[in-house]
Amino acid sequence: MIGSNSRFPSQGRDWPELAEELQQRRQAQGDMTWDSLRNLKASYNGGAEVSKIGWDAYTMFSGDNLIYSSTLYPSLESIGDDVIAMALEMLNAPEGATGTITTGGTESILLAVRTALNWARATRPVPGKAEIILPSNAHASFTKAAELMGITDIRVPIRNYHADVQAMADAVTENTIMIVGSAHAYPFGHVDDITALGSLCEKHNTWLHVDSCVGGFFLPFAVDLGHPVPSFDFSVANVCSMSADLHKYGYTPRGASVMLLRDQAWSQYQGFHFSAWETGVFNTQTISGSRPAGAIAAAWAVMNFLGFDGYRKLVEATLAAKDSMVNALATVDGLELCGTPHGGLIAFRGVDGLDMFAVREGMTANGWQTGVTVDPPGFQMILNAHSGAIVEPFLDEITSVIEQVRSGAIIAASGDISYGV
Repeated sequence: MIGSNSRFPSQGRDWPELAEELQQRRQAQGDMTWDSLRNLKASYNGGAEVSKIGWDAYTMFSGDNLIYSSTLYPSLESIGDDVIAMALEMLNAPEGATGTITTGGTESILLAVRTALNWARATRPVPGKAEIILPSNAHASFTKAAELMGITDIRVPIRNYHADVQAMADAVTENTIMIVGSAHAYPFGHVDDITALGSLCEKHNTWLHVDSCVGGFFLPFAVDLGHPVPSFDFSVANVCSMSADLHKYGYTPRGASVMLLRDQAWSQYQGFHFSAWETGVFNTQTISGSRPAGAIAAAWAVMNFLGFDGYRKLVEATLAAKDSMVNALATVDGLELCGTPHGGLIAFRGVDGLDMFAVREGMTANGWQTGVTVDPPGFQMILNAHSGAIVEPFLDEITSVIEQVRSGAIIAASGDISYGV
């Protein structure tokens, strides 16, 4: 043996032994079960049957690679086309629209920014460094995209939890290539005034992207149920592109998202093409080269299993759970709902000096996982169709925790204000 490596076993081990160790590690380190009702941070749970169908379909295609769909796995092209067609229909895209399945919301956003940048270079070059105007609560991936592509991102403070359209208009310069709105924004669950942003983009001949990674597979069904949701999709003139995550309220296994374009002609600005190497032409429409085919097959299976009516029922149950939670927490001294959220994501702030970081830590110690907001300090909850069952226990425990925070029995210690890792 050359050298030594304590991590790489010299001899292989049996699968039952490995499976047992994996399970032991999860238990020993306190992993949360993803579909736990106490997981209010990242559980998009469509139910056990939906999950099984998604994973069964994923497994059927687990060895396939989407980059070879035109040669080795041609069925993947038609499967992916079906998924895109359903998403375009759901979001009121016009004839001639197109889209791409990606590995997640970040990749969808990166592709949208790349497309807008190349579109601007080809059709209306800017004199200086390209700029993106976006509300401060837009997803961090836009800043990641700007950093990778040499773009300046200008984040404009929000107003009443929404994009401040006038302030964004004031920030537009001759270098602006893209304006961003959210439907809904991740921190607080509000839909921006996409119609007004569309008018702003028309005035300045600027690309408009609507980030609907959380709301894309939720809001259309809320609209169908008669809930008041501002216009946010391709029905709004001048919306050029949208991102929507299948693995959130589309209830499909991770990682799957879509990036949609109003005009198929714009896809020429999206892809990567390279031929100056010894193995021929390399073409991709995505940031990733290899892509797991299982995610596309799973999305197709879940969307066809649920159908419009199935999604509608899940959204209806989620909205009912949301109303119950909002009404219950309205009775708690010191908590205030952040605005009037439109989807299944809600956030609460503290009032009267309540230390919300301490409250969140107390709830975490009791086994509840929530998201965090820092401006204003508070916590965030992603609800699903099963969340109605935890309204009463959550209310009881947060009432007790708040009493302990006020008495000084619980103080903020960890300083955890992270979105992810």
